[in-house]
Amino acid sequence: MRPASFIRIGFCCLALCLLAVSCSGRLKKTTEEGLHELSAAGELVTCEYTVSKVIKADDMVPWKIGERKILFCCNAYLKAGVDMTGYNPSKTIIDAEKKSIILVLPPPKILSVNIPAEEIRQVYSHVTGLRTDFSAEERSRLLQQGEEAIRLDVPQLGIIPDARRNAIAFFESFLRRLGFEDINIYFDVL
Repeated sequence: MRPASFIRIGFCCLALCLLAVSCSGRLKKTTEEGLHELSAAGELVTCEYTVSKVIKADDMVPWKIGERKILFCCNAYLKAGVDMTGYNPSKTIIDAEKKSIILVLPPPKILSVNIPAEEIRQVYSHVTGLRTDFSAEERSRLLQQGEEAIRLDVPQLGIIPDARRNAIAFFESFLRRLGFEDINIYFDVL
């Protein structure tokens, strides 16, 4: 082989190395910028559930004549996901040369419970004897108790595991599009 060929091969190898270093630096910067934008956006909703709830009250008081009963039906809309404002970039490990990333996210949680007033229906009310109807304040307290009951039912609904799976799927897709091949996603422990 002629010396000029060695120089050309050496130059090509040097150019490829510089390109690889440049690409890996760009990959790390692009990833950090993308994760920063997601954390600045705030909440990342990865799962939504609609829950129908029946709320009932049976106000039987022995010293009052008569009874009061009321029954409401309502829909509650639950959103779960990752609150990215809690994302800590120092826990993310990026190896751009190996196209590897370890991403640690805040734990999934319920982000909102919404019971629209227009979807609350009183389906039954029964007042007898000398009793008065349920006041607006009593109705409001019953609906608050219904919302609390929905929040207590969350662990049995499976919304948090679904939010976790969907967050992993979202970030895997996001990171693969950036060029990562080895992706490990974990959730912080509170």
